[in-house]
Amino acid sequence: CMNSGSNRYATVIFYFNDVELGGETVFAYGDPIPGMAIDNQDAIIEHIMSNNTEAELLKTAGIHPGTFEMSLLATCRSRFSVKPKRGSAVLFYNQLPEGGVDVKALHGGCPVLKGEKVAANIITWNGPTNLASEEEIEALISQTLYSENKSLESDMMANQDVEMNHEDEYIVEEDEKMDGDDEMETGDEDMMQEEEPTDEVTDISNVQNKD
Repeated sequence: CMNSGSNRYATVIFYFNDVELGGETVFAYGDPIPGMAIDNQDAIIEHIMSNNTEAELLKTAGIHPGTFEMSLLATCRSRFSVKPKRGSAVLFYNQLPEGGVDVKALHGGCPVLKGEKVAANIITWNGPTNLASEEEIEALISQTLYSENKSLESDMMANQDVEMNHEDEYIVEEDEKMDGDDEMETGDEDMMQEEEPTDEVTDISNVQNKD
């Protein structure tokens, strides 16, 4: 604003692609287009809707008479506007030479009816903006770094917990495997013990046969 000691001095808008229909930058208080009845928006809207192709595009975009978008579109068709063109740019000053605000620089983006619009702007100021003090900036940086470190520590602890869980699962699996091996060995010993009496009987029968 004018009282802050720093004002928007100039604006540059860059256009990165062509737009099939719509997407102009309109200057609502700029010079009117010759032959357009700028004070009668109904007549402008009627003129727009008389084009069947454009009317169908408006319907598809959900823009109907009585909506804000339709009113904006009427302004776009009756006031000075710049059509987006790939590789082009528009420069305008927001201040008058004596320092006052140039109302003719007030602008807006017209609805895109077909295609897409990619643009960017650069704003220049006539003095320092109301930035935070160096102390506030340093405090903000410290707070941000502290938060990032805390987040990193939490992630590391979570990873450690996951690794410990995996180790515990591995130990349990190893214990279960060892218990299974012990059971197999015990089973083998039991089988051997059960077979021993059979050998003794066989020996006895051999002795009997010799007699």
